[in-house]
Amino acid sequence: MKRLVLILITLLSINAIAYCQNTTSQSFVYDGYVYSQDSLPLEGAFLINYRTSKIVATDHSGYFKMAVEAGDSLMVNHVSMAPKVVNVVPTYLNKAHIYVTYRTYMVNPITTYDEEKQRSNLEQSMDQLNQDIKEQILVDPTKRTGNENTYDEDVQNPGATIIRVTPNISKKDKKD
Repeated sequence: MKRLVLILITLLSINAIAYCQNTTSQSFVYDGYVYSQDSLPLEGAFLINYRTSKIVATDHSGYFKMAVEAGDSLMVNHVSMAPKVVNVVPTYLNKAHIYVTYRTYMVNPITTYDEEKQRSNLEQSMDQLNQDIKEQILVDPTKRTGNENTYDEDVQNPGATIIRVTPNISKKDKKD
């Protein structure tokens, strides 16, 4: 009876060990290159393992290397490329070659047409212009130009004054 129990316990132990070995996934090194659809290596592409959330970036030649398990899925992401999901397959002999396509960006048109804002800006500009015209009344009438004021009918002949400044250049400055 003791022998039967001992054999039974031994068989169950061997069975349990074999079951644990079969259910435990073996990790391996997955490496390769990420290329654009034009076969150019992608520097700075990120490979994200969905199972572990580990992230690896590609180097200047598009090369990456990471520890994975069979059946893992990786998201390949790059700022100018469309994201791509890759299912991991052991590549013991050859390195993986992953090709991703360019991402298309749609830019919405930017409209700045705001009638209320434009009207407000026009009114402010007109107020400033009328203010400037009223100040021109104080200018010597011989320096005024124009015959009528189209902006404000109450002001008679304010004109517009353009002050012309000419620098004094001495004979000494001309020689240099």
